[in-house]
Amino acid sequence: MIQLTPPGSRWTTEVPAGTIAVEASDWLTNACAIRNADLFFGDCSALHVLAVAMGKPVILCEPMKARWNQIFFPLGMNGPQVTVVKGHDGLPTFDARAVAAALESILSRHQETP
Repeated sequence: MIQLTPPGSRWTTEVPAGTIAVEASDWLTNACAIRNADLFFGDCSALHVLAVAMGKPVILCEPMKARWNQIFFPLGMNGPQVTVVKGHDGLPTFDARAVAAALESILSRHQETP
């Protein structure tokens, strides 16, 4: 797994206590990493849009409620290409159990496809 962080990302400036700072990578490095990946896992961002454009399966874990609006998901939130991780209440979540279940589901489907 590679962590991709575009220049100017909030993840390079907003570092919660007890975590490690993230260094930004350039757009070409990000595009190459996505191209070579089996799937993209991240939040609603420019990088997820790039992954969608490349035809990659996308799993989104979006903690920001403002980004749960359907307008951000023209391909839908429930697959087959873009899957937003949801909890038992049907709302987006970043709960580790829901994330693990979404990853397992997508990876198992991806491995079945020749």
